[in-house]
Amino acid sequence: MPENDLWRYSLDIYKNEINAQACLELQDCCNANVNLLFFYAWIARRHNRLIDPKICRYVDIEISGLVENLVLPLRNVRSKIMKESTEPGLSELRRKVLDLEVDAEKIIQARLFEMTDHILSLAQKSDTSIADTVRCNLEVYETFLGTVFPEAAMNRLVYSC
Repeated sequence: MPENDLWRYSLDIYKNEINAQACLELQDCCNANVNLLFFYAWIARRHNRLIDPKICRYVDIEISGLVENLVLPLRNVRSKIMKESTEPGLSELRRKVLDLEVDAEKIIQARLFEMTDHILSLAQKSDTSIADTVRCNLEVYETFLGTVFPEAAMNRLVYSC
């Protein structure tokens, strides 16, 4: 599967340990989808567009099958393997499952990238700073999830994405 700008953007952000920790914190405590954190930040940064709840709902419907049927089962298997980490050979199996999980994440990001033109046609042009646009998009997603993102994690993503 060829890489795209969204995938490269996500890797650039995620390779920083502190950014990765912020993403995982939002995933674990707020049920945020890390791919969507990146996507909505990318829409702000690369395209200067503001999302709204209708866009969140549309995107969620479009990728929910991939998340529920691919990513989450692989993540659950990897987590179970980690709990049994004293067994010989499990670290190699865990690495293989992680590779599959990353492949599944890449499929989701490819789907999100394919949706970009449609999302841009729905999204409003922003007249604020890039950081404010990123924050607005993440706040819309936060509200869509019905949660509150921890301020430190939110700030980390706003200023690094």
